[in-house]
Amino acid sequence: MTNNNKMTADQLLKAIDEMDNGERIKLFKILAVKHYGRELTIEEIAKLNYEAMYGNEDE
Repeated sequence: MTNNNKMTADQLLKAIDEMDNGERIKLFKILAVKHYGRELTIEEIAKLNYEAMYGNEDE
C-alpha cells in the first residue's frame, strides 16, 4: 500500500478480521514491540485470543 492510498481504521480492522489466527498473533507481537517496546507475554496473547473469540467482559 502506497502513501497515496492509506487505509482507514475500519479497513484495517476488516483486514485483521480476515487474517488467520497465527497471522493476527504475529501482527499483535509486532505492534507490541513497535508501540510498547516489548513483546507480549503468553498470558497477554491468551487474553487477546479469548477476547477475539468471546468479546471483552469489561465492555
